[in-house]
Amino acid sequence: MPGVDGLVDQAREQGQGFLAPQAHWVTCGHLARRVQNRAEREGALAAVDLAVDQLEQHMRTSRLRNAAYALVTGQAAAEIAEHLQTRLESEGGSAMMAALYTLACFQSARSPNLKLASALNWCAALQRLFDDMPVERLEVLIKPACAMFPDMGFLKELQEITQLTPRVPSPFKDVMEASVQLVPAGAAEARCLVVAMSGGEGRLGLPHAILHQWFAREPAHMLYLRDLSGRFYHHGIEVLGAGWPAMIEGIRKIAAQMECEEIVILCNSAAGVPGMRAGMQLDAKRIVAFSPRPHGAGKPAGPNGSTEERMAALERDLPNLSSDWATSSQAEILIVHGDTNKQDTLFAGIMADTLPSRRWALPKRNRHNALLEAMREHVLADIIAWLTGTRETLSIPTS
Repeated sequence: MPGVDGLVDQAREQGQGFLAPQAHWVTCGHLARRVQNRAEREGALAAVDLAVDQLEQHMRTSRLRNAAYALVTGQAAAEIAEHLQTRLESEGGSAMMAALYTLACFQSARSPNLKLASALNWCAALQRLFDDMPVERLEVLIKPACAMFPDMGFLKELQEITQLTPRVPSPFKDVMEASVQLVPAGAAEARCLVVAMSGGEGRLGLPHAILHQWFAREPAHMLYLRDLSGRFYHHGIEVLGAGWPAMIEGIRKIAAQMECEEIVILCNSAAGVPGMRAGMQLDAKRIVAFSPRPHGAGKPAGPNGSTEERMAALERDLPNLSSDWATSSQAEILIVHGDTNKQDTLFAGIMADTLPSRRWALPKRNRHNALLEAMREHVLADIIAWLTGTRETLSIPTS
């Protein structure tokens, strides 16, 4: 695993580079090897059973997923499809079992039997695949489920995402064990670094693999960050050093090695406040925060936290935001949220009153996932173009 000094070289040579906590990387590799060893000793069916069990416990593990995908897309695909169908018939099965069954059916050119599990289970199965499947394949996999369950809103949403996502050739493959991933721009003249800070689910409203399709044509390098510790960047990111200052210095060093003239920040949800603070300390040119949710001392108010709990957390954050703004180069800040989401509207208003910034309240949108809502409002491409500097102005509708 390269250190920060080797990250840029790896990215330039291979099309992307990544850093993962060593202990976590070793553990994930061990899980993948268990599946591979089981296949060699006992065959593909025994190995896929092990993969199903392990993936339910270690869902966000690309190395383990890839080991499972190698099985269900290999020569034993048809046999695995039959085997998993039998298991689904007899025991209902998990979402990951249904996901691997779907892939095995696709590989062996057969139609999956969607009567084997509930609509909710197929929703969960397809959501699992969204993290790392090519969008073209996702579109094919979703169609049968949408036809079988036409009234399932979540399936319609997944289908809508595939339909709206740009089709752009890119070498990027998300490595969910990684807390840092660097993807150089396709344009040699790119001088902008987008620091994309994921929220609590390790996503930015969309999985990194889907989101990257929106950035792949932009003249900007992408630096994806995940805080795998669950402390929302309060203590920095382990692979960049101990503590917040080391994280800021590590980002600054990566930007310098990439010969970037400007840094911009993309953040959402629980990464919103630390994203804005990081941007100000990095003298970012522009910051876009989707539905920033406050937290205090590195601890979120909780996924179902009350307005009072979140307000208390925000009151702790505001002095730091104000202090960082006063000593920064004063980036252009855009806060995006759904205008009918009461909590997000409240927090966005307070932050906008504290920091000179603009707010984009997406009309009649209630979801906390404002990045997804911006995509559905057909304004995400404009926001990204403004963030990366390819669009000078951004016209925000006034209510």
